Amino acid sequence: MTDGIAAALQDLEQAFTRYPRRLVLERCPHCGPPVRVGDADLFWLSLKLGNTIGTADDAKALLPLLFERLVTTEELDPDIILGKLANLNWRSDPTWFAALANAYDLVAASPSV
Repeated sequence: MTDGIAAALQDLEQAFTRYPRRLVLERCPHCGPPVRVGDADLFWLSLKLGNTIGTADDAKALLPLLFERLVTTEELDPDIILGKLANLNWRSDPTWFAALANAYDLVAASPSV
């Protein structure tokens, strides 16, 4: 990971501190019991996050982790993670727009994505 990507991820983490990460996320009652984030497969969770598992704030809280994994592993699909941004209306929140835009640009340009 380059210094630029590491710095962008740190900025992203800082920008999202107002969204605390919860250990357990509620789930649609028809889909099953609540989900322990630490026990869940991150790819599976990324598919459902903000839809049938958790809230939009939960998705925001986990975005720094998801971006980090995009550039350090191959376990996540960039289209899914970057697609979450549209659902979160990311351009409307000036407190995290700049950090997210910078991270987005770096992740999109990353050779591992």
